[in-house]
Amino acid sequence: MGGDPPPRRRPVDAGDRHRGRDAGRPVQDLLLVLTRRLPADRVTVTGDDALSAHWLAHTAA
Repeated sequence: MGGDPPPRRRPVDAGDRHRGRDAGRPVQDLLLVLTRRLPADRVTVTGDDALSAHWLAHTAA
């Protein structure tokens, strides 16, 4: 099988990262924050704060 080698995966800058306080449940914590079932300070935001604010403003109220 000749041809070009497969493309390599490269990290992508997401612009915004969230991390839950409980290292075992970061995605669950994020979803609970976005649905207003946990306070926003339950997750740590690193990166673009404006993007985080946008998501909070445009998700379940």
